[in-house]
Amino acid sequence: MSSLPITEAFTHYLAEERHFSPYTARCYGADLRQFIEYLAKHYKVTIDAGKEKAEMDRQAQARANGRRVAWTPRPPRARTRSRK
Repeated sequence: MSSLPITEAFTHYLAEERHFSPYTARCYGADLRQFIEYLAKHYKVTIDAGKEKAEMDRQAQARANGRRVAWTPRPPRARTRSRK
């Protein structure tokens, strides 16, 4: 599997925003890519780089417009007991 948009974005984030060395960022990106490949193989999921890129662009546009974008669903709220 070739490089995916999400791994490239992660590598860019590490190198440019977190100031990791290029070698470290590249290695972390390779680890993420290998993990994605493992998940795709284990769960028999086909990864479409075009769809992934389109979703990343959609989320970037939403953030630029001030909307909240979540990568994962919010966890359920904890229940509180009412005190008597």
